[in-house]
Amino acid sequence: MSESNEQKALDQVEEVVEAKEEVKEVATEEVAVAEVTEVVAEEVVVEEAKEEAVEVVAEPTPSMDDFANEIDASMNKVEAGDIVECKVISVNEEEIIVNLGYVADGIIKKEELHVPAGEVINDHYSVDDVFKAEVLTTNDGEGNVAFQSKRQTK
Repeated sequence: MSESNEQKALDQVEEVVEAKEEVKEVATEEVAVAEVTEVVAEEVVVEEAKEEAVEVVAEPTPSMDDFANEIDASMNKVEAGDIVECKVISVNEEEIIVNLGYVADGIIKKEELHVPAGEVINDHYSVDDVFKAEVLTTNDGEGNVAFQSKRQTK
């Protein structure tokens, strides 16, 4: 091989080595960029998690009193003398039980109903009947609302 051919071969080898080194540098830079991108992404996720945690902590946790107040607000308020709408939820031989949207159900005894003597309650009242009646007391001693029949309208 002549010197010029040897020189050309050496130059080509040098070029290949330089090209490999450039490829290594570019690859190293790409890896570094990928690592930095991954770290930044992790930091963003951590920051978002912190913000969510702060939001959760900032929201007040409802207390039992809050729940009780919500329940109370959803119930009708009744007092003796009020005329309220009642919905029959149960009928038996002695009384009807009504729902009036109050904390307790209402009870109307047979003697307080408009039922002629000798007839049964079931002939005059059925489940889901709706009528108005006057509240006699909000606690009949057993926690139920008692009604006065003379004021009820079916």
